[in-house]
Amino acid sequence: MRKFPKILFLIAVSLFSWGLSPLWAEQTEAQKKAKLQYYYLEALRQKQAGNISAAVDNLYRCNSLDNNCSEVFVIMSDINMERNYPSVAIEQMKKASALEPDNVEYKKRLANHAVNAMDLDLATQLFEELVVKDPKHKNYHYYYLANIYAKQEKYQQGETDASADEDNKRF
Repeated sequence: MRKFPKILFLIAVSLFSWGLSPLWAEQTEAQKKAKLQYYYLEALRQKQAGNISAAVDNLYRCNSLDNNCSEVFVIMSDINMERNYPSVAIEQMKKASALEPDNVEYKKRLANHAVNAMDLDLATQLFEELVVKDPKHKNYHYYYLANIYAKQEKYQQGETDASADEDNKRF
């Protein structure tokens, strides 16, 4: 006799929770955005305080809420460069850059990560793209390209790039 009420109670609870579970599972976009902002700002605060593991935990929470948030990948990339994981950092910057392909700053950061990781082919490709996409700062990009060509001992390529740009007076 005692089993019957327990089973009935369990069935009622499961039906009740099954019917309301979509209400509990779904969050409004405003709630998701607020949580994302909270975890992101908390990650920045923890990173600034030197609590890298807490910052990473908060960034993973951000990523679970919205895996298309490029800012999260940028901060994760910076952390991984600081931790001396350049290949992971480059992959995360590639994700951020892919999410926002017109963001020149992400391309610059990716190119700098590639230089630091000694992936000079990727860095060359990115700085050559940046010369075209960011003409206001092309001298900066040419400077990095010249340094990369010098590391690779491609002196002729550096001279060719410099002479191809008629507006560039420095080279």
